Amino acid sequence: MQNEQQRLIPPISDDEAIVVVNFIRKHCADVDTLVVHCDAGFSRSPAVALAAADILGLIDVGRELRDAVSQGVYQPNITVYQKIAGAAGLRDQRQADLDAVFGLPL
Repeated sequence: MQNEQQRLIPPISDDEAIVVVNFIRKHCADVDTLVVHCDAGFSRSPAVALAAADILGLIDVGRELRDAVSQGVYQPNITVYQKIAGAAGLRDQRQADLDAVFGLPL
């Protein structure tokens, strides 16, 4: 029963994605390091970190994270990334990256 309930909970809501984007944009000038984590730390936090790199225009960081994805070391949750990218207005800019990393169109 618990596994069934867990599957019904979306990894991130549209409102949560907006909160993430607003937080990143609000604090980007105030900090040198952004630490992202979640309860399990396996897919949601990597997706938030990748989206944060894209929002902040950290091309080299984004490239390193995408390289880690292609090596199977890093597994961002595509739904979480897509919702945050959409909330940040990055969907059109990042379509080619999504296709290359996840092999899926938006």
